[in-house]
Amino acid sequence: MKNQKLEISIDFESVNIYREMGEDKDPLHVVYWTEDEWLEDAELVVPAMLQAINLYHINQVLLLKTLGLEAYILFNNNDLSFELEKIQEFDTPLITKAFDDNLDNPFAIDVEDSSYWYPTEKERDEDFETLKLVLSPPTVEQWNS
Repeated sequence: MKNQKLEISIDFESVNIYREMGEDKDPLHVVYWTEDEWLEDAELVVPAMLQAINLYHINQVLLLKTLGLEAYILFNNNDLSFELEKIQEFDTPLITKAFDDNLDNPFAIDVEDSSYWYPTEKERDEDFETLKLVLSPPTVEQWNS
């Protein structure tokens, strides 16, 4: 899967998982907890914090999906990122891999009536796996991986 470019900061006062959004822009705070929150509601905050840290390390796409931040999932193909909300509206979209060696970008993901083209098989396959994860409900195996 594509690197989601998330950062993590853990110190004695807070846990912050975020993405820098560029110069002169505030970062996107995926999760942020302060020491006061830990002390105030430890039974709720600590397990959520541990799960978020775990997902940060093993599956950042699943972390973003779990938090309802699908719009911030990064794909290699920007058109796929832009049209993700439309794709999510299909009941069960038909998604396949394709190849056409007559094109400069010969590798594709076909979603219903749209195609998303890639210069390399690796980029296409990364997006295919990310898209499958985004469109499927989370499973126990995903949580425990």
